[in-house]
Amino acid sequence: MISRRTVLGPVLIVLVVLIGFPAYWLYAASFAESALRDWIQRQRDDGYEIGHGVIDRSGFPMLIRLRLPSPRRAVPAAAIWLQGGLAIGLLWLAGGDRMDSLVNGVVFVDWIFHILACCGLILLWRRGQPSPGFRTPAMPLP
Repeated sequence: MISRRTVLGPVLIVLVVLIGFPAYWLYAASFAESALRDWIQRQRDDGYEIGHGVIDRSGFPMLIRLRLPSPRRAVPAAAIWLQGGLAIGLLWLAGGDRMDSLVNGVVFVDWIFHILACCGLILLWRRGQPSPGFRTPAMPLP
């Protein structure tokens, strides 16, 4: 004869899985949607114009998929004007016959930037300061 405890245990486990997993998925999906909304707000605070329709959740039961229907994003106008003005100014300074000197100067400045960035990473690594959640591949080197 089968006891009530033998039948009740598996039934409770099945009920917990049938009710608990969808509840967990809904919680995780709402957390992901909240993170997406926070990211959109940070982008708006930085000056970007972002628009979209209603956020659509899908992917149950195996994954969480968020879809933004008809997304729209625009770069701040001041940044475009500044970059265009700097480019025109550099072209004017270089002139038509000295374009090679402009390219050489840009490459030279790029190399200085990359060398200084690597030196900064090595200094941070040697000082032992913890990074905020980023781990450099192949580090620590001897």
